Amino acid sequence: MLGSIFLPYHIKKYCKRKVQRFTRSFDAADTIGLICSYNTLIKGHQVHDLIDQLEKQDKSVKILVFHDNSSKISSGSTTSFSKKDLSFFGFWSKGPVKTFVSNKFNFLINIDSVSNKFIDSVLAESKALCRVGPYRAGLGFLELMVKTERNDPKQYIDDTLKLLGEIRNYE
Repeated sequence: MLGSIFLPYHIKKYCKRKVQRFTRSFDAADTIGLICSYNTLIKGHQVHDLIDQLEKQDKSVKILVFHDNSSKISSGSTTSFSKKDLSFFGFWSKGPVKTFVSNKFNFLINIDSVSNKFIDSVLAESKALCRVGPYRAGLGFLELMVKTERNDPKQYIDDTLKLLGEIRNYE
């Protein structure tokens, strides 16, 4: 898909955009966005356990899932997108991504322990108040990066929740 060639350019452009960011304590947050790849979603129970844990804390959770094939999944608060949703010039042209990006989540969390340019593009474009993702040098659009010792999704999710629990109001 030719549009994916333009994604690094768009990510840099979105990094320069001025969007007001405000980090409130995780306990006071009421809307949480999760983004991950389809492989992460189906691999284990840790993602479903995370969703259950957040919903038990009375947080509204919306999930956006990236997949490589054309089969869409949409159930409840889960919607999906693929590289086919990109326009010729690399903009997200379909409804689910545009809607997800425009939501002002208190926290938008990339729950993949490694990321890709499609997920990075959605994170960079998002209007979320605090964007959280895995540590990677040179990534300038995340407010909180989580570095784990092992490339283990469960360890990454646990470390992310631990760090988010430590956050107090910050402006």
